[in-house]
Amino acid sequence: MSFFKKLFGSGESKSQTTEEPIKEEVSFDTLKYDGIRAMRNGQLDFAEQCFLQALEREEDLEIHDHLSQLYLMRDRLDDALTEVRLMAEAQPDNTRVLLRMAHVAFMKEDYATLREACDTVLSMEENNVEALLVMGRGSLATEQWEDTVAWLTKAIETEPRFVDSYLFRGEAYRRLGRLDDARADTETLLEMVPDSEDGLLLMARVERDGGHLEEAEKRYGQVIDVNPFRVDAYRERGEVRMELGDTVGGVDDEEMVRSLRPEETVGEDNPQEGIEKKVEDALRQSNVFGL
Repeated sequence: MSFFKKLFGSGESKSQTTEEPIKEEVSFDTLKYDGIRAMRNGQLDFAEQCFLQALEREEDLEIHDHLSQLYLMRDRLDDALTEVRLMAEAQPDNTRVLLRMAHVAFMKEDYATLREACDTVLSMEENNVEALLVMGRGSLATEQWEDTVAWLTKAIETEPRFVDSYLFRGEAYRRLGRLDDARADTETLLEMVPDSEDGLLLMARVERDGGHLEEAEKRYGQVIDVNPFRVDAYRERGEVRMELGDTVGGVDDEEMVRSLRPEETVGEDNPQEGIEKKVEDALRQSNVFGL
């Protein structure tokens, strides 16, 4: 049975699907497919119980894969990484598994494991664009700006259609003070996705860093037009308005920040945190391998 087959594609079972104690005599196949159905229906406790008891009866990489996804859904990143490591050890040449490990490591902020997994992929496939992108993201998260530019430049040369490559490289350029390069990447991104709130936000920051405060204010307004709940756009626009002498507008934006999300931490101390959060959320919600 293929490890990478579609979820729920076979193995029908008519046994229990409620969260009741599992009987000792239940078979491996019943436990496995009841676990899959329970996971699909959001019965995560029962799904985990099924999967773990199935593994007591028989080792199965597909179950470890389902467990890794279940643990990600529950923010149990240590457990998810353990499952993916086991899968990688069983299939050391499987680039899809290694990339899954890199993604989980990114979410866990385990950048050593991220590099280990991506290095292995790139040793087998020098131009694997997903590995290049993840390496770039890891470098961005650890503030290695030059490395970020290098990895994402190679990713763009390999596949120029990925919007995130321009977003993250543009942020790295901005942090390096290379504002013309940052603006060029952001313009390319916005040509591809004109209403990208992250692209508009990056452009606003580029304009602000360059001292073009009126243009920055306009760009922050475009971010807010796309997403009226983007707290960091209000915060930063409020600061720009204060610099422009618009005290009333600045105070209004500060009030919006407090009313929308007073606990929001994205801001001046870590201006790329909002971008990184976007990536993390996307990874949590996606299944890049179509399992």
